[in-house]
Amino acid sequence: MNSFYKNIMLFILVQAIAMTPLITSSSSEPTKGYDDNNNDSFSLRTTWHVHTVNDLSDDKILFVHCKSKDDDLGIHNLTVGVEFSWKFKLQIFGGTLFWCYMAYDNFHAAFNVFWVNEVFLQDPPDEGGHDESMEMLPRKTIVFQGNAFKLGGGRESRYG
Repeated sequence: MNSFYKNIMLFILVQAIAMTPLITSSSSEPTKGYDDNNNDSFSLRTTWHVHTVNDLSDDKILFVHCKSKDDDLGIHNLTVGVEFSWKFKLQIFGGTLFWCYMAYDNFHAAFNVFWVNEVFLQDPPDEGGHDESMEMLPRKTIVFQGNAFKLGGGRESRYG
């Protein structure tokens, strides 16, 4: 192998070693507050927060199980008024997706709570199956009330 090809192979190897931590650096960890400064414009460095709040009546317990391809955030039983939240940063390659299963009494719902497609960020499809682009805000809230859950921005979906 001549020196030109050796240099090319060495360059590719160095690039692969340098990029590996960036590719795998998606973190998700439970959080209790808004401790990150997210006033910057949208970027891969933005920390995103997701909050799940039990606003059910009659002291009903909300069962919550959220996860991504890489991270299982565990099972949580939320009493009325209690919030479960976590934060994460977008993956550079491969997209970011978090989904949740939530239930109480005889009602249950499973849905994507955050994902990035190839072009822009989206909310889950509405009841008619149409996607709506979401505002690029670094916080998302899911509130369970009655027989509906509300995803950030006040959009409501019924289930049961």
